[in-house]
Amino acid sequence: MRGQTVLRHSARFAALLAFINCIGAVTSAQAHEILMTYVAHAIRVNIGPANIDIDVELTFNETVSLKERKLMDRDQNGSIDRAEMASYLAELEPILESGIQLTIGAHAVELLMRYEPELDLLGAQTVMPEHHVLKLAFFARISTVSAAVQEVVLQDHLWADAPALCSFQAAGTDGIEVQVTSPRRVLSNRQGKIDDRMVRIMSAAPTSALPPSGTFH
Repeated sequence: MRGQTVLRHSARFAALLAFINCIGAVTSAQAHEILMTYVAHAIRVNIGPANIDIDVELTFNETVSLKERKLMDRDQNGSIDRAEMASYLAELEPILESGIQLTIGAHAVELLMRYEPELDLLGAQTVMPEHHVLKLAFFARISTVSAAVQEVVLQDHLWADAPALCSFQAAGTDGIEVQVTSPRRVLSNRQGKIDDRMVRIMSAAPTSALPPSGTFH
């Protein structure tokens, strides 16, 4: 069990090191110290003719994970059980539901939770500087579209007060073609600015794939 946890942590740390080009050349030790304060945001957007699905995976590194684990530990006994995890998520629910904003063209689109948030402490059920992962899934219903090409803009407000390493992916289904027109990987600073946590996607549908003319809802 411990070996599997170490392997998972090593794999996640290796993935995070891919962002080091964003913050300059540093030694491995310095990089690890810097990344301990970061939340990694991995966001995937799937655009279809009727729905947009958004999957978010947040990886909390040691320092910020410790802060959140202290909030989870309701009885302050140093251990986190399932009931405490559920209580923590319930308290976060309003923040999570409004944490991602989506516009299509100039119109805001309502996002709904596709399934309940998933919190994984990666085998470390204690209050300690470890990692943990939070997975979120949203969707938006699209009844009709008014043009073959639309700009989809996603803004990430989740944990805006923590520095972030963000990566974005986008794909289309059922004849929808997409192109990410903003950077796919960004480094977000500590000042709570979220403009750099924005991804712009051009969505193009062949005429044959379009439903009757209308508007996004």
